[in-house]
Amino acid sequence: MMNPVLNRLLHALVSLSCDFRVRFHDTALTTEQAAGFVAGDPTGNTKCLALRDKDGARVVATVCGTSRLDLEAVRAAHHLRRPRMASAAELGSAFGVEKGGVAPVGYAEGVVALVDKAVLEQERVLISPGINHATLEISGKEFARLTEHFGATVTTISRIEG
Repeated sequence: MMNPVLNRLLHALVSLSCDFRVRFHDTALTTEQAAGFVAGDPTGNTKCLALRDKDGARVVATVCGTSRLDLEAVRAAHHLRRPRMASAAELGSAFGVEKGGVAPVGYAEGVVALVDKAVLEQERVLISPGINHATLEISGKEFARLTEHFGATVTTISRIEG
């Protein structure tokens, strides 16, 4: 059975007539591992992080691979009290993905998607499509259409690693 997040993503990409490419590779559990399978500008790689809040909110935050997630900005963007990284068990039960397979959008109702606006400015964006053994390649412009389709909030939620 196909992963539901992957299924929703692929359906949206096709219905929006987006130009995209899916590359299958060995399992990657980190952004760095995934980047090793698909060469190119590291800023186009993304970090998609699943967060849980003390009150039960589920949030996926996406930033450029060369940036760090700013938890204070995430708190402000979604009025969270105490967000924390979701555990591996919560990735499956609350988000429907596996470790290394957090996608920026495509979740069932109730998962809020936040995307750093810098991601949309990239010429090429590499994201996990909901599974940890594939990478989806799409232009920043097409990714912007995809985020809009899923109702993701685009804002500044990152800071440059230094």
